[in-house]
Amino acid sequence: MMASLVAFLTELQSLHCIHWKSNNHLAAALAGETDLDLLVAQEDAQRFRQLVLQYGFKLVISPPAKQFPGVEDYLGFDLATGRLAHLHVYYRLVLGKPFVKNHRLPLEDALLASARPHQSERVMIPSPEWELVVLVARVLLKTGTRDLLRPVLDPSPLPKFLQAELEYLTAQVHQGELQAVLAANGVIPSEVVLAFLEAWKAGRLTPLRLFRLRSRLRRALTPYQRSPRWQTTGRYLVRLLQSRWPWGHKVRKRMVTGGVTIAFVGADGAGKSTITADTRRWLSWKLDVRTLYMGTQQPSWISRSAQLPFRIMARLHRLCTARLGENHVLTRAMAALRYPLESVHAVALASTAIVVPGWAVTLPTKARWSCLIASHCQKSTKPWMGHVLTRPGGLSVSSWLGLSAVSIRR
Repeated sequence: MMASLVAFLTELQSLHCIHWKSNNHLAAALAGETDLDLLVAQEDAQRFRQLVLQYGFKLVISPPAKQFPGVEDYLGFDLATGRLAHLHVYYRLVLGKPFVKNHRLPLEDALLASARPHQSERVMIPSPEWELVVLVARVLLKTGTRDLLRPVLDPSPLPKFLQAELEYLTAQVHQGELQAVLAANGVIPSEVVLAFLEAWKAGRLTPLRLFRLRSRLRRALTPYQRSPRWQTTGRYLVRLLQSRWPWGHKVRKRMVTGGVTIAFVGADGAGKSTITADTRRWLSWKLDVRTLYMGTQQPSWISRSAQLPFRIMARLHRLCTARLGENHVLTRAMAALRYPLESVHAVALASTAIVVPGWAVTLPTKARWSCLIASHCQKSTKPWMGHVLTRPGGLSVSSWLGLSAVSIRR
């Protein structure tokens, strides 16, 4: 358990704030193994943001496909354990399929009013009855067409983690209090929730029954839709294809203040690749991280493309020198072209040596880069070495054994 996170959550008890879902995994969340899903009252939003900054959390921005109204993300670091902590903060209850979350349910006040302390952790959670009702709505609104194929791959009608959460909550629910919650909420139809729970307990929750219950719930929640269903379906399909695109980079969250470049330098066999892989694994849990290799052992397509013209020109230069002599006009022309091409090749190598968390840096071909690249080669003292390509902006140069790469400041 992360002590700094527990201290922060203890401080939150003075606000209207609860961990509103997946409380069966609360211990894992407090250990930094999964997200903390917090629901915060809108009147306490300013005070909450002050506490978040006071405890060292940083605001991070989700990619456009995962940005929703009334939802924020914060990332924190626990020095004692070296773990990251992710706060998924809701000011509005937004539910639905991934990438769209098309329903905003006005149940925040009711969930916050049912708050009670967790049995073993220093966290406020909703009553199990309220959490169960919202869980049923979440399950049905996330049900998709591909769930019809679930019996082919898995006899269980629901994923194992949802089965575990339902078992955890139903073991704590009192039937009388559940009926009272269903009668008081006025948003989620009680007959849909009861039909779902009855079918699940009896083992009759088939995909077809799930679809029928989802249709009934959608009709009841039509006034709470954020967009028409046809728009939501189209947006979901587009974003689903983008997330499954095999040649694309899976984009994660980025820092509001911009990214940072991390360079690992050392002799052969020093463990640079291992440290780079460990750092990437640690940061890419939530942040957008790109690892680019610097060197010639694993050249990128940019390096290969830049090296080919240089090699052709170098051979032509040697041929002209042998046949025509060094002072011939054609030989001098070849020499004049050879060195700029070698410079382009070295710059291409330098551009492949950057580890970038946070979306702040992209390939140097984009004009918005503010960069400085100084190129050096171990076995060359040609006069072009040290040529500088520069644009205005904050930057710093990190020297390497053979090459030096750019480091963009935040």
